[in-house]
Amino acid sequence: MALGALLLQLAHPWVAAAIAEHSRTFDDPIGRFHRTFGVVFSMVFGSLDQAVAAAWRLHRRHAAIRGHLPMAVGPFAAGSRYQANEIEALRWVHATLTETAVLAHDLVLEPLGHAERERYYGESKLFAALFGIPRGCLPADWKAFATYNETMWKSDTLTVSPAACEIAQRLLSGAGTWLCPPQWYRALTAHLLPPRLRQGFGLRYGSGTLCGPLSGGYGAAVRKGTTGSSDPGTESILDWTATPGMTRRSRQASRRTDIRPPETAPLGTGIPVICWRRHR
Repeated sequence: MALGALLLQLAHPWVAAAIAEHSRTFDDPIGRFHRTFGVVFSMVFGSLDQAVAAAWRLHRRHAAIRGHLPMAVGPFAAGSRYQANEIEALRWVHATLTETAVLAHDLVLEPLGHAERERYYGESKLFAALFGIPRGCLPADWKAFATYNETMWKSDTLTVSPAACEIAQRLLSGAGTWLCPPQWYRALTAHLLPPRLRQGFGLRYGSGTLCGPLSGGYGAAVRKGTTGSSDPGTESILDWTATPGMTRRSRQASRRTDIRPPETAPLGTGIPVICWRRHR
């Protein structure tokens, strides 16, 4: 679900401008991938010394990323200043990673309960601190965090700029690299975006596409569960993401009994740790 989180981040004009003007993503996409997850994995799975060292490297890198918006976007005037270490921008990036990890988990495994979500969010605050976000600048609990996300989705603070569109299209098409996201992954990415942002990025999602009809709201079908959903779009996505050769009934049975997270941590942040604890 990394691409879905990245598109949510790109919807913030500051993030899109910073990537467009300062990132080497398209010059060296594989190297950028390794550098990014090297930092993230050090923070999440490393020793205290490794996590702090990675956080300092990230902070120094972000300190050099600053500039001015080349055009007016949403509530931000042309020429307005942005910087990567600004708390509002960091908070939004952290929120996208935290929320998307839960959506990814709930799409393929039994959804986390309220207590588990609270615990997960509480643990994510340590990750936020390593990003440089003071605890007092974060929503207090999971309910407040969900409210913050919903407010951001509806706010014009998130406005898809031309720069964000261009970056998204290059990522979705695999431009400059042999890594081209498969159609089912692009469809799932579109499904996980709020409708307003999905349209802003020009992502096809509706009757006649892999996703099927539009769902009722962002992540609604995902949060309701999995195969019990009446949303045809969600059903088609689950068909495409399932293991080849498995029937729907066997997938349901495997979810209840046999599925276990791998010994090695998959790509993501704190959620793999929680998945493993849930099934020990």
